[in-house]
Amino acid sequence: MRVEVEAFPGQTFPGAIYAGEPHGRRGKPELRVEASVPNPKGVLKPGFFVKASILTGAEKSVPFVPEEAVVSFAGIVKVYVIVSGKAEERG
Repeated sequence: MRVEVEAFPGQTFPGAIYAGEPHGRRGKPELRVEASVPNPKGVLKPGFFVKASILTGAEKSVPFVPEEAVVSFAGIVKVYVIVSGKAEERG
């Protein structure tokens, strides 16, 4: 798990989840977690707003392209790759 703090844009702080509980309310599934984020320099303060990312798994053999290379128009998705200095469309 990692946490991004509004007070420190562009920085992430690693952490770990130590408790979790499914919690559904009004038909919306939720997961409440408790996490610990080390703060050795004391820069994180109570009341900071954070956004947490939880990595649930990683696939090592999946091809990856930058988001900017993917174009979607009228329900058709294409990827552009650079070949010999020119952009080529792939379906």
